[in-house]
Amino acid sequence: MPQWTPGTWPPLDWARDIPIRLSPHIIPNPNNAYLPLIDWNVTKHPSTAKRLTPNHVIVDMASIWSHPVTHTNATKIVVICDVGYMSTLWGPVVVDHSEPVTLCDLFEAIYHYFQVPLTYPEVKYICELHQSNYRLLTDAYYKRCRESAALPGWEAKQGYKRADALGDRKHWWGVWIASRDGTWWLNLGLVNPAHRVPCR
Repeated sequence: MPQWTPGTWPPLDWARDIPIRLSPHIIPNPNNAYLPLIDWNVTKHPSTAKRLTPNHVIVDMASIWSHPVTHTNATKIVVICDVGYMSTLWGPVVVDHSEPVTLCDLFEAIYHYFQVPLTYPEVKYICELHQSNYRLLTDAYYKRCRESAALPGWEAKQGYKRADALGDRKHWWGVWIASRDGTWWLNLGLVNPAHRVPCR
């Protein structure tokens, strides 16, 4: 059974200056960085997420959805997503509840964050960064519409979303703690699924 860990990456010895501890299910895999503990395409609903047990068995997340994200419990969590300059435009994911934030709350917030429609200035900016970006954005849009659990026509009417701007880094890698001047937040790492090591 995994234990609660500081959630720092690379793994460090337990330190007194780590303000909180993270659930062991959501940190980057400390034993194999190429094999995330959770298999989830963040552009798809959290119900599609699977987790890797210590015995390398892939199971759904149902049994841990109600687990708190942190120890001690936190009612507000800020998550910074590593998506380049777009992070500056979009700001962080903020999960703010009256009750302790659970894993389900965290995953739902991340999912909805990437479902926000892109504005015209954002699309224009992305396309001006490189001549191939419009094609990549459009390809991602059509692929998302085809693979959506909703009707493709309805999904297409929603237009471009933040999820379409992620390129090939759409899979969960893990979250880890960062802190400065007594304030802490989580960093979200995403990975290209081609770089994942298949579970045997």
